[in-house]
Amino acid sequence: SSQCGSNPNLHIELIHINQARVVLLRAAIAPMDCFAGIATAGAAGAYGYNRGNFMWDRELRMKNEFKMQEFRVAQAELWREDVRDLISLSEYKMTAYLLVNVLMLGYCVVLWTQGTFDSAPDWVLTATSISTCGAFMFWLLSIWMAMHAAVAAQSYEARLLTQLVRLPIPAWQEIEACRTGASEFEQVEPRQMFRIPFLMGRQEQHTAAHGGTVSRRRAASDVEVGHTDSGRDASTEEVANVDPWGLERGGEGIEELGCSFGASVARLRHVKLARQAMIRWQSYDAFARMSMSMGVVQLLTAMSYYLWGYLAVEVGTPEAALLAIVLFMVLANLLLRLDMSLSLGQLRRLQVLLAIGPIASTFACYAFVYYHLEAIRTIFTCMGVACLGHGSFLLSMSLLAQSSSDDQLVKLPAAFSSTLYLDVFGSVKEERP
Repeated sequence: SSQCGSNPNLHIELIHINQARVVLLRAAIAPMDCFAGIATAGAAGAYGYNRGNFMWDRELRMKNEFKMQEFRVAQAELWREDVRDLISLSEYKMTAYLLVNVLMLGYCVVLWTQGTFDSAPDWVLTATSISTCGAFMFWLLSIWMAMHAAVAAQSYEARLLTQLVRLPIPAWQEIEACRTGASEFEQVEPRQMFRIPFLMGRQEQHTAAHGGTVSRRRAASDVEVGHTDSGRDASTEEVANVDPWGLERGGEGIEELGCSFGASVARLRHVKLARQAMIRWQSYDAFARMSMSMGVVQLLTAMSYYLWGYLAVEVGTPEAALLAIVLFMVLANLLLRLDMSLSLGQLRRLQVLLAIGPIASTFACYAFVYYHLEAIRTIFTCMGVACLGHGSFLLSMSLLAQSSSDDQLVKLPAAFSSTLYLDVFGSVKEERP
C-alpha cells in the first residue's frame, strides 16, 4: 500500500486487476444462474401444467358422477315401471274376468227366472237347471278367485314399490364424495406433479396404483348404502384405478348401469322379486280362467237342454232343436281346443264325454215327442246316461286341472293353455303328453 501511495500508476493497475477478477467471477457464475432460472421456470411450468390437468380432470369427474347418478335414477324408474307392467298383467286380466263373469251370472239368473216351460216334462227342466247351476257355480268361483288375485297383486305391487324397488337417491355422503378439493393435488406423487409431457411418458404410468390398487375416498357411484362391509370403512376402500391420477375406480359393479335384453332380464333383482310375489296369486289367476271356461261349457250344455224343451216340445220343431244343439256342441268343442293344451287322445276323450249328455237327451226328447209316456223307461235311461256323461266329463276336467309338475313353486293347471300367459318369461312350459 505504501508503494501504491508513492506510485499512482501501480494503484491504477491493481484496480484494473480487481475489476478483471470480478468480471471473470461474474462470467463464471452467469451460466449457473441461467441454468437455475431455466430449471425453476421449467419446474413451475410443469407444475402448473399438471395441476391444471388435475383440476380439469376433477371437474370432469364430478360431472361424470352427477350424470351417473341421473342414469341410476332413470334405470331405477325403468325397474319400477317393469314391476308395474308385470303385475298389471294380472290386474287387467282380473278386471276383464270380473266383468264377463258378472254378465254371465246375470244371464244365468235370467235363464232361471224366465226360462220356464208350459208343457215340457220335468226332466228337461231339471237337466237345464242342473247345468245352469253348474255354470253359475263355476262363474261365482271365478269371480271370487279373480277378486283375490287382483287384491293380492295390488298389495304386493305396493309392497315392492314402497320397500324393495326404490329410487337410488344419493345420500349427503355420496354427493360430498363427488367434490374434489384443490389441495388434493398435494397428495399425488411428486413425479406426477412435475411430469414433463411427452418426455416422461403418460400420467398413469407414474401413479402409485399403476398395475395395482389405491386407497381413496369413494365416490357417489361407489357407495352402496346398506351394502358396505361391516369390517371396512365405508368412506375408503382398496380399488383398482381407472383414471390417470389413481383416484377413481371402474363402475362395472354398479347395478343400475347397463341395459339387459332377452333372457338376461329374468336374472335382474327386481324381476326376481316380482316373480316371487306372483306366486301369491298366480294359482288364483289360472283357476279363475279355468273356472270361467268351464262355466261357458256348462252354459252351452244348459242351452242345449233348454232348446230341446222349447223347440222340440213347446214349439214342436225337433229338427230345429237338433241343429241348434249341434251348433252349441261345436262351440263347446272349439272352446276345449282353444283353452286346453292336450294330446289328441285326451282331447277326443273329453269330446266324447261332453257329447254323451246332448246325444242321450236327444234320444230322450225324440222318444217323448213321438212316443210320449210309452217310452218313459227309455227316457229315464237316456237321461241317466246323460248325467253319467256329465259327471265323467267334470271328473276328467278336474284331473286335468291338477298341476303336472312337482318342481314348480306355484300349482298351475298346466293342461290349460291360458296358463302360458301368466309368466311372460316362459317358466311355465306347454306340456304335450
